[in-house]
Amino acid sequence: MVQGDGKGYSGPGEEHLERFGKFVADHGHDLRVLEHSLDETASEVWDPHTDVVGINHEPAEQCRIHTLIDTDNKEMTKVIGVFAALSEEFATLVEIGQRDFYGPLACFGERFDDLKMPEGEEMEQVSAALPLFENLSMFASRCHTVIGNALSQLAGLYTAGKGSMYQTSFKGVYMYYFLMRLGDVVRVLVTLDELVATNTELHDQWYEYKQVLQSAALEPEAFGMGQTRIAKLLMAVTSLEAYVFNGAFLRGCWLQELPWHHPKGVSEVRANSDFITEVSATLRSLIAQLNSHIGDATESTHRLQMVGLVGLVVVLSQVNRGRDFDSKLYKAAVQASARVPMIVLYGRAVLVVAEFLQDNVPVAISKTKVDSKLRDKMKVLVAAHDDSLAAQVCVCIYVCIYIYIYRYIYMYVCIYICVSVCVCDRYNFMYISFLPYFLGDVESHRQ
Repeated sequence: MVQGDGKGYSGPGEEHLERFGKFVADHGHDLRVLEHSLDETASEVWDPHTDVVGINHEPAEQCRIHTLIDTDNKEMTKVIGVFAALSEEFATLVEIGQRDFYGPLACFGERFDDLKMPEGEEMEQVSAALPLFENLSMFASRCHTVIGNALSQLAGLYTAGKGSMYQTSFKGVYMYYFLMRLGDVVRVLVTLDELVATNTELHDQWYEYKQVLQSAALEPEAFGMGQTRIAKLLMAVTSLEAYVFNGAFLRGCWLQELPWHHPKGVSEVRANSDFITEVSATLRSLIAQLNSHIGDATESTHRLQMVGLVGLVVVLSQVNRGRDFDSKLYKAAVQASARVPMIVLYGRAVLVVAEFLQDNVPVAISKTKVDSKLRDKMKVLVAAHDDSLAAQVCVCIYVCIYIYIYRYIYMYVCIYICVSVCVCDRYNFMYISFLPYFLGDVESHRQ
């Protein structure tokens, strides 16, 4: 086509060329950003903690628990208020544990390379983490106190007697929501135990730190510290070790006084058979409900909830140590492990349900006869999960490789076509007419 001034008109070609040049520039920018983000060099990250002024986006709660409970029965109002307050405390503890302790424990000792650390740097890392471990020990102590209070409140509620609320109102009533929230706190403690147990760097550096402190206690002059100061520091580190390492978070749930207040006085919680019976029945029902969702299209957070319920089974069995325990509850937990043998908690921390039950449930209970076919089914499921995981990882790697190869080839083909259009005869529209067919919608190609 020739315009009136004699110059060639190539509007469609120039338009496509301009669009394609913009696409190539944007795509090149995206690739550079991707390369920079995957580079090993450290980049500046905005630290929100250094801001002078910030905006809190969390909604402020204006209603109190006692204003939401209005019944004609004063005793019922008190009971509902107590369990509602405990449930709110459970939610607060779960939020604190996940926000403040999961990340630091999972990332402690992580480095960008495998080079040997300079001498003394490991000691500095442990020293810098001592405030974290102190906060962690206080958090665990708070969790143990709240869990102990919850068990005592349940034992007080499930107290048989003439005219008691258990006989009149709560016999056969399952506290589903309360036990699920209690299980969430137990799940946080189990996760903290697993994060500490799977962090080999933390164990190694802690051991070396203790060795240095013990050497300093023998020769305080060589370290420029007084004997009393080193002794106090060593005692504090030993106390923290008892609270943090070797499964202390979960174990502290039953290694405490659990009083049961009843009309005749004060006894231990495990002496209340009605409490053990009702809680065991509730846990069996909850485990059955979760089993119906795991592996189904309706599954969401049911695996993590299962961790809390299995942890409650362990806590209840330890509390009831030395007395008859509901074997049906233990079998239900074992059947749950056959359905979901392994659960990912956080980072590298995973929970193998069968091993967890075997290690923490008392021997007299764990030797309960379980069908051998069920054990064989568990082994087959674990092997199948291992094989499927390896296959999925290989497929993901191949897909990622092909995607990047395709993107680079596509970019070079596009550049070649653009160059061809530029150098071709401006009156020859063969390349230009070919471009719309080849390119189509540029935005669809970018996606």
